[in-house]
Amino acid sequence: MRGTLLLIPCLLVVVALVTLTEGKFVASKNQDQDTDNHGLDTHEHESHDNESHEEDEEEEEGSFDSERAASGSGAKDANVGYPGYPYPSPYPAPYPARYPAPYPSPYPYPAPYPYPYPAPYPSPYPYPSPYPSPYPTTPRTIILPQKITKRKKRRKKGEEEIQRQERQRRQEGKGKLKRKETTFASRLFLIYSPVKDWLINRIELSTPLTAWNRVQEGLSLVKHGVSPYSGDVVHETPLVLAVFLGLQEVSELLFPLLFVVGDLLVGWLLYKLASLHSQMLLKEQTLNLKSYANYLLNPYTIGSCVAHSTVIFTNVAVATALLFSLRGSILLSTLGVAIGTYHSLYPVTLLAPVILILMKVRCVDIEFNKKTVMFVSQVVASFIVWTVLLLGMSYHVFKSWDFLTATHGFILQVSDLTPNMGLFWYFFTEMFEHFRIFFLWVFQINAFFYCIPLTIKLRDNPTFLACMLCSVMAIMKSYPALGDTALPLALLALWMHIFPYLRNTLMVTCMLLCSSFLAPVFWQLWIYAGSANANFFFAITLAYSTAQILLTSDVLFAFLRREYDLHHGIYPPIMQGEPASVILR
Repeated sequence: MRGTLLLIPCLLVVVALVTLTEGKFVASKNQDQDTDNHGLDTHEHESHDNESHEEDEEEEEGSFDSERAASGSGAKDANVGYPGYPYPSPYPAPYPARYPAPYPSPYPYPAPYPYPYPAPYPSPYPYPSPYPSPYPTTPRTIILPQKITKRKKRRKKGEEEIQRQERQRRQEGKGKLKRKETTFASRLFLIYSPVKDWLINRIELSTPLTAWNRVQEGLSLVKHGVSPYSGDVVHETPLVLAVFLGLQEVSELLFPLLFVVGDLLVGWLLYKLASLHSQMLLKEQTLNLKSYANYLLNPYTIGSCVAHSTVIFTNVAVATALLFSLRGSILLSTLGVAIGTYHSLYPVTLLAPVILILMKVRCVDIEFNKKTVMFVSQVVASFIVWTVLLLGMSYHVFKSWDFLTATHGFILQVSDLTPNMGLFWYFFTEMFEHFRIFFLWVFQINAFFYCIPLTIKLRDNPTFLACMLCSVMAIMKSYPALGDTALPLALLALWMHIFPYLRNTLMVTCMLLCSSFLAPVFWQLWIYAGSANANFFFAITLAYSTAQILLTSDVLFAFLRREYDLHHGIYPPIMQGEPASVILR
């Protein structure tokens, strides 16, 4: 009985010992499994063979422990009390681990030590070397005092350059304002001075088509209920007469202001035109100032404005067409061409460069295909619609089609042989009547025929083509005036880079100056003094037209020669050991 009682406590002690031993074994086994299954443990993630990976892991951990033992840091890590041996703590003393075992920290170093894994890219490896981060480190750049000084100097130079550019813009703005004030004041001063009456009667500035006296005659006829086109005096278009009639009901003092505003509007349109053109050519914007200044400060323009010549309306229409064609607007560009054609007929030739400019702006290939044909048809249809609309409005004003014979028919038939700065009047005065129709066709064809070869040659440069056609119009039209030459002269400022290639600059300048000064002198000697004849004045007009022809051909040669040099170089080719000359044909 006593043996049994002693055996029972012994068994209980054995059972307790066995139970405690099994609990420790299970806890140790679970701990090892949790450590192996941790999400950030890359030993299992990167391996393809578990057995070979465990061997590599033991070798790496052994090397790691040996390195730490050699460096003396193993004792410090042991004092930290980081459980989970054989995995050493990733945080060296005195930084204790934040994560209790068996969950090692995914970050090798606590803040503020982000190296070698910069934020926001934490290392996926829970242990430092020999497991480097997959993200490349960016070494810190140490800026020396010399570099700081250089940076300050560069920053200071940049600020000085910005200030210099701002001062230059202010000066240019002041220059623009001064030019505007000068042009506006000069026109108002001359309009309200006695010079106005003398300029109105000058044949160099006024033609039978654009004379202010004839416009006043038309207004007087309309006021008395008579058709202005019943006689052979008024040749202005009905819509222009309607505008003046509306202003006359308000006040006749608005007439001079209309011409001044129209002249300034042409200058502003040329400014915008030059801006767009210079952007296309990647040129400096200083060309913009010179373009509109060449027009507004041109004596031909000022004289036409003071003389109330209606050629200003044609210049406004042409400048509008070119500006809006560069902006890619089909409706407004064709409207400008239609107004110019409606007023003086010859600007119809500008339809070709306007189409080419629109094709270039809208990236339409200059090829014969369906897309190109549709685009050209759209532009031509828009021009026809605007022209028909203007003619219909003109018919609505006077309820008659007589204006067609008095305006466009008058331009083509050249029935009024009043002397002017053109060539028609003298030839048809000396012409026999039975040759008149033949030479009339010959003279008129010149104004339209040159549009075809120039368009073929300059199809890649439509803006320059428009300038050349404006020059041809100023030379070949039946009733030219000095105001017709002002527009192409202003447009030449867009191509100042070709001026070094000009060959006849001095001769053309002298011819234009001499003809401008001698024309009123010879007119006075012929008409009033009676000491000269028609040949004197015709010689001046012939010199004036010759100067325009030389200038146009010289500018065209300079443009083509520069294009040749851009493609082939400025040095002449070598033929048979000797330099060859370049002949443009």
